[in-house]
Amino acid sequence: MTAMVPAANGQPAVTARFVNEGGQWKLDIPDSVDGQKLQQNLQQSLSKLEENKAQWPSESKDAEKQAAHCVLAALTDATNQPAGAQPPGGTLNR
Repeated sequence: MTAMVPAANGQPAVTARFVNEGGQWKLDIPDSVDGQKLQQNLQQSLSKLEENKAQWPSESKDAEKQAAHCVLAALTDATNQPAGAQPPGGTLNR
């Protein structure tokens, strides 16, 4: 299954792929993301989020969504995409 999170609040669009393993859906992290790349992506994404804290939404749920978007971008290696870029296959498939 593939889910697409559109670009928003300075975060890039993210395509998240999920695989069913043993009856459980798990995020399929790209092969390009090893431990070092994940650390780099998370550090870059969270630093950007911190730098822009003046623009965080006032509603806590919206701020939580923005933070989750940031982490998902790091996990899927979308952190270096421009904020307006759309990933290929931007639909929800089952």
